[in-house]
This record gives sequence, C-alpha cells and structure tokens, in this order.
Amino acid sequence: MLDRLLDISNNFGVDTLLLLPVLIALEAVLSADNAIALAAIAQGLESEKQQQRALNVGLVAAFLLRMLLILTASWVLQYWQFEVAGAAYLSVVDGISAFLRRRRCQPPSPRSAI
Repeated sequence: MLDRLLDISNNFGVDTLLLLPVLIALEAVLSADNAIALAAIAQGLESEKQQQRALNVGLVAAFLLRMLLILTASWVLQYWQFEVAGAAYLSVVDGISAFLRRRRCQPPSPRSAI
C-alpha cells in the first residue's frame, strides 16, 4: 500500500492543480479547528507547562490520527463492499431523519389530547 502512495503519478494535470488548493484550504481549516479545541481544553489545566504539554501531545496525536485515517481510507476505497455499506448506512440515516422530521411537523391528533 505504501508503494502506491510513494509512486509518483504521470497523470499530473489541471484537475490536480485545481484540487490541490482546495485540499490545502481544508487542511488549514481542520488544523485551526484542532488548535482552537485543544487550546480550550488545555486552558483548564493548572500550570502553563501542563497546558503546553497538552497542546503538543494533542497536535501530534491529531497529526498521527489524520495520517492513519488517510492510509485507512486509501485501503478501504479498494473494496466496493465498503461503498455499499456506506450507502446503506447513509440511506438508513436519511430515512430515520425524514421520518422524525415528518413526525415533528404533524399536528397532534385529537386522541392524544384526551
């Protein structure tokens, strides 16, 4: 799997150049979000040394987790069964959400008031 990631593709075109800034912007937003959340969590610690250590550990853990998720996603995309399972899951979630929305919008029946 790592050999596929390290293999430089000859298909480096305009679509790649358009996608790269979007990915960089998303990464920047996610990193800023992580930093804000970690700072808010670390603010409750007593000493500044503990806060700094918590921030450093949190940032390293977030980076490692992001790399692990990228590698896992590249492996998962090789199997169509995961796509079917994901589509089924999203369909069920959407169905439940639509059912609950419909139920919330219905006026109460006269029987329920008795």
